[in-house]
Amino acid sequence: MRPIALPFAIAALAPALLLLAGCDNSGSNVEAALASSSVDNSPTAHALPVLTRGRLVLPAVADHPAVAYFTLANQGDSPAIVTNVVIEGTTNATMHETVGGTMQSLPTATIPAGGLLNFEPGGKHVMVDGVSPSLIVNQKVAATLTLADGRRVLGKLTVESQGLDDAAGAADSAMSGMKM
Repeated sequence: MRPIALPFAIAALAPALLLLAGCDNSGSNVEAALASSSVDNSPTAHALPVLTRGRLVLPAVADHPAVAYFTLANQGDSPAIVTNVVIEGTTNATMHETVGGTMQSLPTATIPAGGLLNFEPGGKHVMVDGVSPSLIVNQKVAATLTLADGRRVLGKLTVESQGLDDAAGAADSAMSGMKM
């Protein structure tokens, strides 16, 4: 058993151990043991965040970075912390945030309990390098986000083109005035 899994195993077995400790066949001991258990097995206690509205915008110029945008919804009772992003058909994906016109690396991103976290132009986003030339517009690619607790969020991103008509608008909203 992995060392990190031991506390979870102990927490999961706690109610059973408490029940065995009070084995006198009276209902009151069973109820007391369950009431004293600190394990939260409610449906939302360990809910996995959901990725929606995912899109991977290809660069207007070949061999430049692409950018990924999406929304993460956390239906859990505690915050979820994103530590890593992997996108199919690319070699590297890193979280960034635009603050005061400057793009900064974002080592982690927290999805609030019961809340949303948006990765969108002009705010948090994922810079994507090494985009495969085999990716085509409207294709769906897999995105895997790793959480601090080791769980993984799986989602799909729709590949989009950043054509000449919208290149200026995207640059104005997401990249204009960047100090990198």
